[in-house]
Amino acid sequence: RVGDVGAGQLGKTCNNMMHWAACCANFEVLALAKRHGVNAQHMREILLECPARNTTLDRWDNTRFTWQEKDMDVAMELAQTAKLPLPLFGTIDQLVKMFSADDVSALLYGEKAEYLGVDISAMKAHD
Repeated sequence: RVGDVGAGQLGKTCNNMMHWAACCANFEVLALAKRHGVNAQHMREILLECPARNTTLDRWDNTRFTWQEKDMDVAMELAQTAKLPLPLFGTIDQLVKMFSADDVSALLYGEKAEYLGVDISAMKAHD
């Protein structure tokens, strides 16, 4: 039991917020690894053994990116109703709406991927 009636829905929203924030963090961390020539899937496997491990990273192959817009809209509406600024989640709201399962697959298993219009293939010596 989370609390009074309606608190369970708030708990679900808080969990969703953490999940989508982890998706953004996971993508950026693995994009950095890939850009510096480290296989993103290999880095993922390493990170799953580190303190930064998160359930979202563990199950990332199965994240469908189908509910992020609704989930983050609910979260941002709750924050606005409470007159609570959440600048990090304002950014997460914008970023996570740009992701798809295909983007994650390209990052983990493809030769190159893209993030915010930037190529994420390994840098060449002259980059």
